[in-house]
Amino acid sequence: MEYFAALKSLLKGDISFSVDKGELKYRGRRVVAVPADLIPLLLGELEKLFGEASSVVLESIGHAIAAAMREVLGWKTGEDALNNLPDVAKLAGYGIVKRKDNTLYFQNLPIVLNQKIISNVHGFLKGLCLEPIEIKYELNNLEVKVKTIC
Repeated sequence: MEYFAALKSLLKGDISFSVDKGELKYRGRRVVAVPADLIPLLLGELEKLFGEASSVVLESIGHAIAAAMREVLGWKTGEDALNNLPDVAKLAGYGIVKRKDNTLYFQNLPIVLNQKIISNVHGFLKGLCLEPIEIKYELNNLEVKVKTIC
């Protein structure tokens, strides 16, 4: 319950949790958590279906997820995303995100990074109105220099 209190305080929005219904809602929209182990399985299935084109599909999925997230959280600009992503990422289980100017440092991401996942990250950041300029990654740590695009 402390987690939900912290989440509600940080997001400054209407968060409701109903154990009876099995629902978690933010601003009237249902939120669903998925295990990080799902991502490598998804990558494998996309690779089987689309081959090399799976990177394009992953980028599109990342963009769609971030655009929806930006809308729900009320982030209008890339600057909003830069300012708020570090706090939201911790509460969402993405690990630690730090910002220095226009560089984001992701530490302890829930999965080991590879080029396919970086495609998804690229789309995700673009969906947050952040254009990746330079990306460096190793294991589950990521450094991304970005510029705001909206």
